[in-house]
Amino acid sequence: MKALPGSRQLTLVLCSALVAVVVLGLGAGFLVGRHQASASGGGDPTEITSVPDTPSPSPGAYDTDVRIGESAAKDRRAEKIRDLLQRYFDGINTRNYAAWATTVNAQQAADRPQEQWEVDYSTTHDYDIEITDITTTPFRVGINFTSKQDIAFAPVDLPSECIKWDVFYNLLIEDGKLVVGRSATTLTRKSDC
Repeated sequence: MKALPGSRQLTLVLCSALVAVVVLGLGAGFLVGRHQASASGGGDPTEITSVPDTPSPSPGAYDTDVRIGESAAKDRRAEKIRDLLQRYFDGINTRNYAAWATTVNAQQAADRPQEQWEVDYSTTHDYDIEITDITTTPFRVGINFTSKQDIAFAPVDLPSECIKWDVFYNLLIEDGKLVVGRSATTLTRKSDC
């Protein structure tokens, strides 16, 4: 079949138009991606940056409110203990040593000076926190929560970026105020998420 003289020109025009559309589409896609990256603080999308293994959640990404479970709610001290633990976990999640130190007994604060604490909790995010039990003798609070952290800061016996904890903290009255003491290590349970 013989090509018509005008059809060759039409084919060239259509091919040129198609190439132009593809180039414009790629350019627009690059610009949109660049705009989204800089709007989200991502910087230049052509730069190669290292990405941490455990991304830091943005505020509000996880539920960090301390809840009172059904069994613990029966204890008249539950709300006061919840308030204490909310300040304790808020101190950790916001990297505020001074706030955290007001919630623990003096010995714990002395054993973990600010510089060391800031390193230990530098990647920690605790969430899904629930008070499960409150005991009187000894005075303890049972808590379930999840922690995310860089694997380098995970417990040696469970090197994981996500850990579910079941812990009992001793509660103490020190200088007339309720504070968190050490955890009862024999009662502590942890598992990979």
